[in-house]
Amino acid sequence: MSFQGEKLSCLFEMKSCGLTVSDDGWEISVPRHIQTWKAATSYLSERIYCLEKKIRVAADWTPALKRYEYYYKVMQEVTSEVKLGIINQDTLKKFPDKPITIGIDATAEIGDFDYLYSTIASFLHDMFVIMNLSDPGCCDFYRARLIVVPTGRFHYQPSEISLSSHNFECAVLDGNAGKLPFTKVIPVEKTAGWYFSIRNDISQIAKKRMEKVLFALMHLAKGDLTLGVIIWLFYALEQLFATKVGENRAGLENRLRLLLSPHEKESSVLKKKLRELYDYRSSIVHGGLEIIHVMEHDVLGDAVDNSVKKLMELSEFGFSLLLVSLQELIFNGWHALSFREVLQGDEQYV
Repeated sequence: MSFQGEKLSCLFEMKSCGLTVSDDGWEISVPRHIQTWKAATSYLSERIYCLEKKIRVAADWTPALKRYEYYYKVMQEVTSEVKLGIINQDTLKKFPDKPITIGIDATAEIGDFDYLYSTIASFLHDMFVIMNLSDPGCCDFYRARLIVVPTGRFHYQPSEISLSSHNFECAVLDGNAGKLPFTKVIPVEKTAGWYFSIRNDISQIAKKRMEKVLFALMHLAKGDLTLGVIIWLFYALEQLFATKVGENRAGLENRLRLLLSPHEKESSVLKKKLRELYDYRSSIVHGGLEIIHVMEHDVLGDAVDNSVKKLMELSEFGFSLLLVSLQELIFNGWHALSFREVLQGDEQYV
């Protein structure tokens, strides 16, 4: 297909590449991330959006792949030296600290189009979600910047597109430590096919239930650690599992069990943690939560640290539930979940 219309060229600056939370298990996770980025250079290098007219977005992700490969090489070198009892500052300085620059173009099939910039920005959000649903923690857009190459009538100021892989990586680390739930790795092409079957345009208002879940996931990746995270988590889980807003915990718990099939010990952990999450949400909504000062300084005691730690633990657990549930849908080729209530009469007294 020939695209001869208006074209917008941008540079996308990624601030980081590699593990951002912990180096634990890097020998397994980093090579896996490299394979995911190799797949991205093929399956996520181009996307055609059918809007008022067709728009082609093309991105060259090769610099990100090369950076990950270089990061892996330095990690191997540092680890070898540490095993010999050596801490070489020159080797540590090899870790890259400059942004990764990705070239991205958007071209209209014919004529002018006012929303080329928005199309590129939407594509980047799609890319982030697809990558981290495929291989959690592999793609970090935290404090990334989208810079327009000045041409023609387009002269935008650089804008920030900040989506963090933190919670995705924490979910993997918790799973590696034996904590429920457990993430998996899904081929990029399968995740991309699933994602674009749900969201195939750049609309800013979600039209379908699963699109609402994806939007909530983006909000969770964009936001800092605040009480709003808990609200977004329940919004996403209630949409995903088709439960009524504010419905009792047992309904969501039963549907999570049906999807994730935990064994007996895991099931009791799920019940306990979900109860804590519900109680915390209730304390926010009904005013029972102890509110800490916006400064969050802990100089007067441990109360602030304890409060932040509890919020962090519960939000990471809730996010892991959401992530693993979405991965189950993708893995099974399901586009949504539906549940039926069955009535069965017993002929004997029980």
